[in-house]
Amino acid sequence: MTSITCPVCKKELSEHAKFCSECGARIKEMETESDHNVCLESEDEAAETAESLTRFEVSAEATESHEPVITTSKHSSRNKIVIAVICIIVIVCGIFVANIIKANREKTYMNDLGEVVDTMYSGALAAEEMGSQIHDVWYNAIFDEDNFETYKFTKGISDFNLALENLFKDISFIVRSERLNDNIDLTDSQMKKLTSPPDKCRDAYDEVKEMYKVYIEFTNMVLSPSGNLQSYTSEYNDLDSEFVKCYQAVKLYI
Repeated sequence: MTSITCPVCKKELSEHAKFCSECGARIKEMETESDHNVCLESEDEAAETAESLTRFEVSAEATESHEPVITTSKHSSRNKIVIAVICIIVIVCGIFVANIIKANREKTYMNDLGEVVDTMYSGALAAEEMGSQIHDVWYNAIFDEDNFETYKFTKGISDFNLALENLFKDISFIVRSERLNDNIDLTDSQMKKLTSPPDKCRDAYDEVKEMYKVYIEFTNMVLSPSGNLQSYTSEYNDLDSEFVKCYQAVKLYI
Protein backbone atom coordinates (compact mmCIF):
# COMPACT_ATOMS: atom_id res chain seq x y z
CA MET A 1 0.00 0.00 0.00
CA THR A 2 1.33 3.34 -1.01
CA SER A 3 1.72 6.01 1.63
CA ILE A 4 2.01 9.77 1.44
CA THR A 5 3.63 12.29 3.75
CA CYS A 6 1.76 15.13 5.43
CA PRO A 7 3.22 18.35 4.09
CA VAL A 8 2.83 19.97 7.56
CA CYS A 9 4.01 17.45 10.14
CA LYS A 10 5.61 14.95 7.78
CA LYS A 11 3.63 12.05 9.20
CA GLU A 12 3.22 9.12 6.88
CA LEU A 13 -0.41 8.61 5.91
CA SER A 14 -2.50 6.46 3.65
CA GLU A 15 -2.61 7.65 0.09
CA HIS A 16 -6.38 7.94 0.39
CA ALA A 17 -6.28 10.10 3.57
CA LYS A 18 -7.93 13.50 3.23
CA PHE A 19 -6.84 14.81 6.64
CA CYS A 20 -3.69 14.24 8.65
CA SER A 21 -4.43 12.12 11.73
CA GLU A 22 -1.61 13.86 13.58
CA CYS A 23 -2.12 17.57 12.85
CA GLY A 24 -5.51 17.59 11.08
CA ALA A 25 -4.20 19.30 7.96
CA ARG A 26 -6.18 18.78 4.69
CA ILE A 27 -4.05 16.51 2.57
CA LYS A 28 -5.75 17.23 -0.83
CA GLU A 29 -5.52 20.99 -0.52
CA MET A 30 -1.87 20.78 0.29
CA GLU A 31 -1.36 18.41 -2.64
CA THR A 32 -3.28 20.74 -4.92
CA GLU A 33 -1.20 23.67 -3.84
CA SER A 34 1.92 21.61 -4.34
CA ASP A 35 0.70 20.54 -7.77
CA HIS A 36 -0.17 24.17 -8.52
CA ASN A 37 3.30 25.25 -7.58
CA VAL A 38 4.72 22.54 -9.79
CA CYS A 39 2.49 23.70 -12.61
CA LEU A 40 3.61 27.28 -12.11
CA GLU A 41 7.21 26.18 -12.18
CA SER A 42 6.47 24.19 -15.32
CA GLU A 43 4.78 27.21 -16.93
CA ASP A 44 7.76 29.41 -16.03
CA GLU A 45 10.13 26.91 -17.58
CA ALA A 46 7.89 26.66 -20.65
CA ALA A 47 7.82 30.47 -20.95
CA GLU A 48 11.60 30.63 -20.71
CA THR A 49 11.87 27.90 -23.33
CA ALA A 50 9.41 29.72 -25.58
CA GLU A 51 11.33 32.95 -25.11
CA SER A 52 14.57 31.18 -26.01
CA LEU A 53 12.93 29.70 -29.10
CA THR A 54 11.59 33.12 -30.04
CA ARG A 55 15.03 34.66 -29.72
CA PHE A 56 16.48 31.85 -31.83
CA GLU A 57 13.81 32.32 -34.52
CA VAL A 58 14.35 36.08 -34.55
CA SER A 59 18.08 35.52 -34.82
CA ALA A 60 17.52 33.02 -37.62
CA GLU A 61 15.17 35.45 -39.41
CA ALA A 62 17.70 38.24 -39.02
CA THR A 63 20.39 35.99 -40.44
CA GLU A 64 18.17 34.95 -43.31
CA SER A 65 17.13 38.53 -43.95
CA HIS A 66 20.77 39.57 -44.35
CA GLU A 67 21.70 36.81 -46.77
CA PRO A 68 19.74 38.21 -49.71
CA VAL A 69 21.31 41.62 -49.14
CA ILE A 70 24.80 40.16 -49.30
CA THR A 71 23.87 38.08 -52.34
CA THR A 72 22.27 41.08 -54.03
CA SER A 73 25.40 43.12 -53.40
CA LYS A 74 27.57 40.39 -54.93
CA HIS A 75 25.23 40.04 -57.88
CA SER A 76 25.20 43.80 -58.36
CA SER A 77 29.00 43.92 -58.43
CA ARG A 78 29.13 41.04 -60.88
CA ASN A 79 26.54 42.70 -63.09
CA LYS A 80 28.53 45.92 -63.12
CA ILE A 81 31.68 44.05 -64.09
CA VAL A 82 29.84 42.18 -66.84
CA ILE A 83 28.34 45.41 -68.17
CA ALA A 84 31.75 47.10 -68.09
CA VAL A 85 33.34 44.20 -69.97
CA ILE A 86 30.55 44.25 -72.56
CA CYS A 87 30.97 48.01 -73.03
CA ILE A 88 34.72 47.60 -73.54
CA ILE A 89 34.14 44.81 -76.05
CA VAL A 90 31.58 46.92 -77.91
CA ILE A 91 33.95 49.91 -78.01
CA VAL A 92 36.87 47.80 -79.20
CA CYS A 93 34.71 46.13 -81.85
CA GLY A 94 33.38 49.53 -82.90
CA ILE A 95 36.89 50.89 -83.31
CA PHE A 96 37.94 47.76 -85.19
CA VAL A 97 34.97 47.96 -87.55
CA ALA A 98 35.47 51.71 -88.03
CA ASN A 99 39.11 51.11 -88.98
CA ILE A 100 38.09 48.40 -91.44
CA ILE A 101 35.49 50.71 -93.00
CA LYS A 102 38.05 53.51 -93.15
CA ALA A 103 40.65 51.24 -94.75
CA ASN A 104 38.12 49.97 -97.30
CA ARG A 105 37.06 53.52 -98.13
CA GLU A 106 40.68 54.55 -98.62
CA LYS A 107 41.32 51.49 -100.78
CA THR A 108 38.21 52.17 -102.89
CA TYR A 109 39.14 55.81 -103.24
CA MET A 110 42.67 54.99 -104.39
CA ASN A 111 41.24 52.52 -106.91
CA ASP A 112 38.97 55.26 -108.27
CA LEU A 113 41.95 57.59 -108.35
CA GLY A 114 43.91 55.05 -110.33
CA GLU A 115 41.07 54.70 -112.83
CA VAL A 116 40.86 58.43 -113.55
CA VAL A 117 44.65 58.57 -113.92
CA ASP A 118 44.51 55.75 -116.47
CA THR A 119 41.70 57.54 -118.32
CA MET A 120 43.66 60.78 -118.49
CA TYR A 121 46.79 58.97 -119.56
CA SER A 122 45.06 57.25 -122.49
CA GLY A 123 43.45 60.57 -123.46
CA ALA A 124 46.79 62.36 -123.28
CA LEU A 125 48.38 59.74 -125.55
CA ALA A 126 45.63 60.27 -128.10
CA ALA A 127 46.02 64.04 -127.83
CA GLU A 128 49.78 63.71 -128.24
CA GLU A 129 49.38 61.79 -131.52
CA MET A 130 46.75 64.19 -132.82
CA GLY A 131 48.75 67.24 -131.79
CA SER A 132 51.85 65.88 -133.49
CA GLN A 133 49.89 65.36 -136.71
CA ILE A 134 48.52 68.90 -136.54
CA HIS A 135 52.05 70.23 -136.18
CA ASP A 136 53.32 68.22 -139.16
CA VAL A 137 50.45 69.32 -141.44
CA TRP A 138 50.90 72.90 -140.32
CA TYR A 139 54.67 72.83 -140.83
CA ASN A 140 54.64 71.03 -144.18
CA ALA A 141 51.98 73.38 -145.55
CA ILE A 142 54.08 76.42 -144.68
CA PHE A 143 57.44 75.05 -145.83
CA ASP A 144 56.00 73.01 -148.71
CA GLU A 145 57.60 69.75 -147.62
CA ASP A 146 56.43 66.40 -148.85
CA ASN A 147 55.44 63.81 -146.29
CA PHE A 148 53.51 60.62 -146.81
CA GLU A 149 51.36 61.14 -143.71
CA THR A 150 50.51 64.77 -144.52
CA TYR A 151 50.55 64.70 -148.30
CA LYS A 152 46.80 64.29 -148.80
CA PHE A 153 46.15 67.35 -146.61
CA THR A 154 48.83 69.65 -148.06
CA LYS A 155 48.93 68.60 -151.74
CA GLY A 156 48.77 71.70 -153.93
CA ILE A 157 47.95 73.90 -150.87
CA SER A 158 50.17 76.74 -149.69
CA ASP A 159 47.76 78.10 -147.07
CA PHE A 160 48.24 76.20 -143.80
CA ASN A 161 44.70 77.08 -142.69
CA LEU A 162 43.27 75.14 -145.62
CA ALA A 163 45.64 72.25 -144.89
CA LEU A 164 44.47 72.14 -141.24
CA GLU A 165 40.85 72.36 -142.40
CA ASN A 166 41.41 69.31 -144.61
CA LEU A 167 42.89 67.48 -141.61
CA PHE A 168 39.92 68.26 -139.34
CA LYS A 169 37.50 67.08 -142.07
CA ASP A 170 39.29 63.74 -142.39
CA ILE A 171 37.11 60.84 -141.18
CA SER A 172 39.92 59.23 -139.23
CA PHE A 173 40.72 62.49 -137.47
CA ILE A 174 37.02 63.12 -136.72
CA VAL A 175 36.69 59.69 -135.10
CA ARG A 176 39.77 60.29 -132.98
CA SER A 177 38.44 63.71 -131.97
CA GLU A 178 35.11 62.20 -130.89
CA ARG A 179 36.91 59.55 -128.85
CA LEU A 180 39.04 62.23 -127.22
CA ASN A 181 35.90 64.21 -126.32
CA ASP A 182 34.40 61.05 -124.81
CA ASN A 183 37.59 60.58 -122.83
CA ILE A 184 37.30 64.15 -121.51
CA ASP A 185 33.67 63.58 -120.48
CA LEU A 186 34.56 60.34 -118.72
CA THR A 187 37.44 62.02 -116.92
CA ASP A 188 35.14 64.83 -115.75
CA SER A 189 32.61 62.37 -114.30
CA GLN A 190 35.34 60.40 -112.56
CA MET A 191 36.88 63.52 -111.05
CA LYS A 192 33.53 64.59 -109.59
CA LYS A 193 33.49 61.39 -107.51
CA LEU A 194 36.83 62.26 -105.95
CA THR A 195 36.00 65.65 -104.48
CA SER A 196 35.93 64.39 -100.86
CA PRO A 197 39.13 62.40 -100.36
CA PRO A 198 39.98 60.67 -97.05
CA ASP A 199 42.71 62.45 -95.11
CA LYS A 200 45.23 59.78 -96.01
CA CYS A 201 44.50 60.26 -99.73
CA ARG A 202 44.46 64.05 -99.86
CA ASP A 203 48.05 64.46 -101.11
CA ALA A 204 47.41 61.98 -103.91
CA TYR A 205 44.21 63.82 -104.82
CA ASP A 206 46.08 67.13 -105.02
CA GLU A 207 48.56 65.61 -107.46
CA VAL A 208 45.74 64.19 -109.58
CA LYS A 209 44.02 67.60 -109.64
CA GLU A 210 47.20 69.17 -110.99
CA MET A 211 47.44 66.40 -113.57
CA TYR A 212 43.80 66.98 -114.55
CA LYS A 213 44.45 70.69 -115.04
CA VAL A 214 47.31 70.00 -117.45
CA TYR A 215 45.26 67.27 -119.16
CA ILE A 216 42.40 69.67 -119.91
CA GLU A 217 44.73 72.32 -121.27
CA PHE A 218 46.56 69.79 -123.42
CA THR A 219 43.45 68.18 -124.93
CA ASN A 220 41.75 71.54 -125.55
CA MET A 221 44.75 72.93 -127.44
CA VAL A 222 44.77 69.84 -129.67
CA LEU A 223 41.03 69.98 -130.38
CA SER A 224 41.11 73.73 -130.95
CA PRO A 225 44.60 74.84 -132.06
CA SER A 226 45.28 78.57 -132.21
CA GLY A 227 48.07 81.10 -132.60
CA ASN A 228 50.94 80.56 -134.98
CA LEU A 229 53.07 77.52 -135.61
CA GLN A 230 55.78 78.67 -133.23
CA SER A 231 53.45 79.39 -130.30
CA TYR A 232 51.51 76.19 -130.94
CA THR A 233 54.69 74.11 -131.02
CA SER A 234 56.00 75.71 -127.83
CA GLU A 235 52.71 75.22 -125.95
CA TYR A 236 52.38 71.66 -127.22
CA ASN A 237 55.89 70.71 -126.02
CA ASP A 238 55.45 72.42 -122.66
CA LEU A 239 52.08 70.79 -121.89
CA ASP A 240 53.27 67.40 -123.11
CA SER A 241 56.31 67.55 -120.80
CA GLU A 242 54.25 68.90 -117.90
CA PHE A 243 51.72 66.10 -118.20
CA VAL A 244 54.49 63.48 -118.09
CA LYS A 245 55.85 65.09 -114.88
CA CYS A 246 52.40 65.08 -113.29
CA TYR A 247 51.86 61.47 -114.25
CA GLN A 248 55.17 60.45 -112.69
CA ALA A 249 54.30 62.33 -109.49
CA VAL A 250 50.90 60.62 -109.28
CA LYS A 251 52.40 57.16 -109.80
CA LEU A 252 54.21 57.55 -106.48
CA TYR A 253 50.81 57.25 -104.74
CA ILE A 254 49.04 54.60 -106.82
